[in-house]
Amino acid sequence: MADSPNAFPKALDRAERKACWQARDTLFACLDVHQPKDSNLMAIPPACESLYEPYKKLCPAAWNEYFLKRRVLEKRKEMQKDLFKKQP
Repeated sequence: MADSPNAFPKALDRAERKACWQARDTLFACLDVHQPKDSNLMAIPPACESLYEPYKKLCPAAWNEYFLKRRVLEKRKEMQKDLFKKQP
């Protein structure tokens, strides 16, 4: 039944959620170091590609998309704040 198109995805248990969040945090720490601020924030730089694969495997696809989009919005907000601080 889980293979039918209308089936709900399996809910993650506590250990699986923790592993997903840890993979996310590790990937995002790498992105903070290796991703230029003026770059495409959805792109994964080569230095972080090895961390992206475990993240994709450990987290559900909907979570992957949500976490990345939320990070992009937060980074854009930070860039806007920095821009406004620089204005006279």
